[in-house]
Amino acid sequence: RTRVERVEKRRNSATQDEEGWTLTLKRVELLDSKAKVTWWTEDFDAVVVATGRYNAPNIPTISGLQEWTRKFPGTVIHSRQYRRPARFSNQTVLVVGAATSAVEISREVSHSARRIYQSIRPANPNLPDNAGRNHLSRLPANISIVPEIRQFHAHNQTVELVNGTFLEHIDQVVFATGYRYSFPFLPQFHRETGSTDRPIVTDGTHLRALHLDFVSIEEPTIGFLNMNWGMQSFTYAEYLSVALAKVWSAKASLPSQDEMWRAHDRRVEERGGYGRHLQFLGEDRNSANIRFFVGWLNDAAVKFGGKQLDGEDKNYHEIMTTWIKSMYPSYNLRDSSKEERQSVQSVDWIYGEDW
Repeated sequence: RTRVERVEKRRNSATQDEEGWTLTLKRVELLDSKAKVTWWTEDFDAVVVATGRYNAPNIPTISGLQEWTRKFPGTVIHSRQYRRPARFSNQTVLVVGAATSAVEISREVSHSARRIYQSIRPANPNLPDNAGRNHLSRLPANISIVPEIRQFHAHNQTVELVNGTFLEHIDQVVFATGYRYSFPFLPQFHRETGSTDRPIVTDGTHLRALHLDFVSIEEPTIGFLNMNWGMQSFTYAEYLSVALAKVWSAKASLPSQDEMWRAHDRRVEERGGYGRHLQFLGEDRNSANIRFFVGWLNDAAVKFGGKQLDGEDKNYHEIMTTWIKSMYPSYNLRDSSKEERQSVQSVDWIYGEDW
């Protein structure tokens, strides 16, 4: 198994100019019940970070939780650790979260658990409904939806909610509370708080200082793939991959650094500031971004040579609408995405004018 331990800028030994990247790598091999560890470095002109956003589980800091985990070891997990519903048979389960993982785990466990509570935060009226709330319509009737947790009380195995209610005899807790962005091999881009040096990662809820979420503004030879979230992100990444390949092979050009910062700051302002929904796509934003990438890269293909890209399949929206209606019968797709559609109307201005 080989792991990247560090990615650092490489300097020309004669001029001290930065040129490319040096990776420090570590390989661990098991040989005759012994571990052989090998360290080495390799140099590259450019680096793609394609680790995704599902590798650093997020569990919120809640009063009493540490004491609870010490007194009841093995009873608190993150959804990433969930495998089968059998361990929850005849148990009272508290699932924390309101999105896909939380709802699907509750659905599976509901057939065998004694009782299930689903703890959710109140909806944010400033965010599009399709940022996750529609999943709750899939919850079975035997699941009790409760508000946020105020405190865990290990001494009597109860959980106190923000409305003053106490949940008694909780046997298992599942935190389906998402993930945090984390690149331990890039410590130079991490800062716990935002500052003038423009970090990429701060509190882990979002990414900063990236142009269109795919390339560093300050260091355009390091790219990022699949950093967005929403079910559209996986196919969307194909366009980002093509963009990186064309830029790094001189088949397309990025705008100036100042122009990229202006586009970035405008986008942050339109999304309501830095926060966990900054990288959220959604159907309409995904379509707008794809139109931009196809237009930009096809113009570049005319100028520099290369293949023309196709846009979204003409049946994409019809297929998505049919799928969503089958999954969430009570979900009105067009009404609930109204705010999101309005928020992307200026995408052409944000990306087009600065280019």
